[in-house]
Amino acid sequence: MAAKLDSHAVASDMIDFLNASPTAFHAVDEAKRRLRSAGYHQLSEREPWKLQPGNKYFFTRNHSTIVAFAIGKKYVSGNGFHIIGAHTDSPCLKLKPVTKVVKAGILEVGVQTYGGGLWHTWFDRDLTVAGRVIVQEENAGSVSYSHRLVRIEEPIMRIPTLAIHLDKTVSDGFKFNNETHLIPILATSLKGELNKVSTENGPVESGNQNDGKKANDKTGTSNTKHHLLLLQLLASKLGCEPDDICDFELQACDTQPSTIAGAAKEFIFSGRLDNLCMSFCSLKLYAKAIKCVFLGYSHLQKGYRCYSPETRKQGTDQALHESSSSFRSPLASPMTNPSSSSPLHDDDSDEEIYMEQPLGFAVQGESGLVCKLRWSLYGLKQSPRAWFGKFSHVVQSFGLKRSEADHSVFYCHKCSGKCVYLVVYMDDIVIIGNDNAKISQLKEYLSSHFLTKDHGSLKYFLGIEVAQSNEGIVVSQRKYALDILEETCMTSCRPIDSPVDLNQKLMADQGEPYSDPERYRRLAPHVDHWKAVIHILRYIKKALGQGLLYEDKGNTQISRYCDFDWAGCPIGRRSTTGYCVSIGGNIISWKSKKQNTIARSSTEAEYTAMATTTCELVWIKQLLQELKFCEIKQTKLYCDSQEALHIASNPMFHERTKHIEIDCHFVREKLLSKEISTEFVNSNDQLADIWTKFVRGPRI
Repeated sequence: MAAKLDSHAVASDMIDFLNASPTAFHAVDEAKRRLRSAGYHQLSEREPWKLQPGNKYFFTRNHSTIVAFAIGKKYVSGNGFHIIGAHTDSPCLKLKPVTKVVKAGILEVGVQTYGGGLWHTWFDRDLTVAGRVIVQEENAGSVSYSHRLVRIEEPIMRIPTLAIHLDKTVSDGFKFNNETHLIPILATSLKGELNKVSTENGPVESGNQNDGKKANDKTGTSNTKHHLLLLQLLASKLGCEPDDICDFELQACDTQPSTIAGAAKEFIFSGRLDNLCMSFCSLKLYAKAIKCVFLGYSHLQKGYRCYSPETRKQGTDQALHESSSSFRSPLASPMTNPSSSSPLHDDDSDEEIYMEQPLGFAVQGESGLVCKLRWSLYGLKQSPRAWFGKFSHVVQSFGLKRSEADHSVFYCHKCSGKCVYLVVYMDDIVIIGNDNAKISQLKEYLSSHFLTKDHGSLKYFLGIEVAQSNEGIVVSQRKYALDILEETCMTSCRPIDSPVDLNQKLMADQGEPYSDPERYRRLAPHVDHWKAVIHILRYIKKALGQGLLYEDKGNTQISRYCDFDWAGCPIGRRSTTGYCVSIGGNIISWKSKKQNTIARSSTEAEYTAMATTTCELVWIKQLLQELKFCEIKQTKLYCDSQEALHIASNPMFHERTKHIEIDCHFVREKLLSKEISTEFVNSNDQLADIWTKFVRGPRI
């Protein structure tokens, strides 16, 4: 089952790895990034390890060594293991402890050869430096040291050779001395003398070897050992002062990046391939493999049933298919009105995904191979996108158009006024419309491409219960609320009228940590937070029978209410935006969210809330126009702040509001275009209050 890989894609990935790894320190850092994205957990050698079967770990040493390992779910102490090793320290020119060399009016950088390199290839190349720097940091009177990676992108050095007419013997073979000839040039001594630096004792010329050195510089890393120009380049890259650099471990690097080249794009032009190639191969194998358990052969459809413990619990239908013929993806199916469905995906995936061989499949001598997925498994991070791409293509080939305002909505309109709407979320579908013939055809078409199941009239969708009657449609979350109460053992709690204690202000680190770790991870971190959650659950018990009624009130007027809670956050003093949008008196959208910036006044906070509400209105208007819901006229924006209304309509309010971000003036733009109109509403009639403040009684 070893898969043939896309060589160009693998080569491109390898090029990215090479370009990110100019030194061993950078290679380890890049390996850490890739392993973390693959689900590996970093360990510290200074702390006890609590390893769990089925998990993956790695640790580093001296920032130059990385060790990664995965523990099998059924691993028993004493079992054997596989090991892959590679090293990344390619031959190079390392900077000496004392790099400052001045010769014949030229600033040179002292280097030494490391490893058995082909040193003649280093001549006449654009060079830079990269590696690790130890930086001193002062905070509140205490001094600490940190390791930082650095890489100067632009070429700053070169090891030159003489032109042929200046060295007639070069054609007989140039035999160079590593100590005297392999010395990069950095700058002219004149530029070094003219260069100034500000130290604690004031501006000092870089040519003076004694002035400007810190009194507490115990490491001796100053312009007596290194060119100040080089230290300044490093400090500029690191965001510190030159005197903060205590020591470094740097090497010369070629600035020319690795690339795929050749007339037919069949070569890799790169240095350091001898070592980094094997490092990349072992890293790619470990980073891409996902654990998969073989369950057996499926009798319903061709393929092997597998299960991934890292993504789903046992019981979800999953399959690893062998061929694309006669396959149908079990998908949720439509109904006469709204509908839903469930099971798995077998869609084509454009992304390259690997998994470990299922138990019992490994052949002797091939246990190090992995399997390449030809179809995406249910539960993979790539599956939803691959699945939606396939479903979208099928639905559009039937004749439905995808909404530009919301890509999960598809629609079809006829000149006769008949219409069909389809909404999809993962593999759950709702279909509604007044064209019954078209709906039946759509269901048959989907059934010919996917395994579908029709659930009839919509009663339950994404945790929302739906009840239809002649008076309208009622939606509620009674079942979801009961499930929460049952899970938290609160079904017999005493109900209360308000979801929040009016006098309570919660902080992130407030109170003692909650004693029960199981319930803590599920609900809240500290005792005070746990009490607040219990308060909410008691309110849910009281509000089990409540829901929203959508009824025809004879109009389709779009109205919006927006409100704010100024500086209500006790931590960052940010304000809260709250709004609700209704069509024909029926609320369809609402939100309560902390504002991104700190408002200096209540007027600014309200104006920011108006901008957020207007953005939501623009999106709703685009969606309704696409669906041809109704004729969209000017919409009303209700606000209980006269000052904010004046700012929106009058650009002359400038001096006290000029600091307000430009995007907030989006409200003024929509007012001028007559798309919206604003109107003052009394605070007692402000419906959005319940999204920003504690409300003691009913508001609607």
